[in-house]
Amino acid sequence: MRFLPVLLLLLTACAPAALSPTLTPVPLALAGTADALPAVGALAREYDFPHPIPDRANPALLAALEAGELEAAFTYYLPPGASLWSAPLALDGLAIIVHPANPLVLLTLAQVREIFSGRALDWAAVGGAAGEIHLYSREPGADVQSAFLSLALEGLPVARTARVAPGSAEMLAAIAADERAIGFVPASRLLAGAPSDGVRALALEGVSPEPAAFESGAYPLRLPLWVAARAEPTGPLRDFLLWAQEQGAAGM
Repeated sequence: MRFLPVLLLLLTACAPAALSPTLTPVPLALAGTADALPAVGALAREYDFPHPIPDRANPALLAALEAGELEAAFTYYLPPGASLWSAPLALDGLAIIVHPANPLVLLTLAQVREIFSGRALDWAAVGGAAGEIHLYSREPGADVQSAFLSLALEGLPVARTARVAPGSAEMLAAIAADERAIGFVPASRLLAGAPSDGVRALALEGVSPEPAAFESGAYPLRLPLWVAARAEPTGPLRDFLLWAQEQGAAGM
């Protein structure tokens, strides 16, 4: 399965013929968040980009884009009202993850809010086996953290008792090492065959985090992967994005 679970329409105008990745593309000033780059970087390598796409923290990434230092940026979160052109490159989901030893199989969104806001401190309060909940969150400013606050917590802050994982790989490792833990990652980190044997995703509102559920809207925490630019892409950047769309769709 390709890393991008569901590809969406990028540009509404008629698309030119897709470029072959054997052609040498014009170098582009691109960057993305660490969580976005596993998907985008794989496509860039296949397209034979001359340089790796660097990662930046989301606030610095968007500031560089607005300052004209970048031609495009890839992120899981764009602040409301951002004065940028943007389009969803892929549709992911936020997976709520626990240790496999945790007997709980599902949560409601209300229970997710109770847990991550610190109102529910014991697993028994949300239908699980009695035991203290060990809460894990992402670092402030991370695109996945900002998306989680917006989508799952509806503006509530994460409890101050939450332990911070500075990346999705660290989040997976932390949950895999703690039988009472709960955290979140982009679902593509689980669907793409990433090292995730030590964690298990919970169903939300009775729906598992799977590509078909993201596409249908049945899964409640849908997570677009955005490409953003100062204006609608043209030239080599547009060619790359259209090619990326075609490759993702062919890999579904």
